[in-house]
This record gives sequence, C-alpha cells and structure tokens, in this order.
Amino acid sequence: MLTKLTKYYLSGLTCFGIDFLVTGMGIFLLELPEYVSHSIGWLVASGCNFQLNRIWVFEDRSKVRWKFKAFVVLALFALVGGTALLWLLNQIAGLNFYFAKLSAMLAMSFVNYMVVSKVIFANRRLADFKDMY
Repeated sequence: MLTKLTKYYLSGLTCFGIDFLVTGMGIFLLELPEYVSHSIGWLVASGCNFQLNRIWVFEDRSKVRWKFKAFVVLALFALVGGTALLWLLNQIAGLNFYFAKLSAMLAMSFVNYMVVSKVIFANRRLADFKDMY
C-alpha cells in the first residue's frame, strides 16, 4: 500500500508533467514570454493537483468549497515563491530556465505538502481551526 507521501509525490509528478507541457506549449507554440507560460502552467497544474490530492492522496470526500479556496491561496503563494526562486536561479545563478523551474518546483513541494496535509486535507472542520489560535 502506498503511503500518503508517496501518493502525494506521484500526483505531483503527474502535475509536474502537466505544468511543463503547458509551459512548453505557451513558449514554443503560442510564443508567450517564459514567465507568463510558467505562471499559466503552474496554475493549470495546481487545479489538477487539487483534484488528485483530494480524491486519491487524502481520500477526502467532504465538501470542497473552503478547501479549494485554501488550496488556491496556497497555489498563489507557491506561484509567487516559486517564480521568485525560479528567477533567482535563472537570472542570478545562470541556470537553464527549465532546470531552474524544476529546482524551484522541488523546493516548493516540501512546503506545499506540509500545508496540504496538515491544514487543507487534515480531516478537520473549518470550525476546528478557530481553536488553533
């Protein structure tokens, strides 16, 4: 039986492929700027990732409205953080765009897993989070 972490990274690998495919299509077929294509790819993959995480990884069948909103917020923070890291690795460190993108995605995946597993899909009701503060 696969552990949640293994499932999380398998779903992440699938979404990684989607992200790179959409990014590449944006750059090479639509001739969009690299960072615009990166952002579109990241957001499309994040939507797929939410569904894979909800259904397969965390087997969550509860209502999704607040979880989806929380996931979107996380995806936007990850997009900003990942894009900043991508820019640093690509522009400052001089790494190839795609290698820098891969590195930034891997770095952000650790943080994302903690938030997704401990907050978004923690099998708690939204009201339970009021007791955390």
